[in-house]
Amino acid sequence: MAAIQIKTTSKVVPKCYAYTTPGVPAYDGWTKIRGTHGDSSLMLSTPVL
Repeated sequence: MAAIQIKTTSKVVPKCYAYTTPGVPAYDGWTKIRGTHGDSSLMLSTPVL
């Protein structure tokens, strides 16, 4: 019988990015800063409400 292997750790490369919301008057002049701890391409393709 094959041994069960559990991967308990993985390498994480945090990334930071900033964006503005020019279409939202309440946030006029604001720069929002966010960070990721996983796949940033997934975060960037997900709309922020």
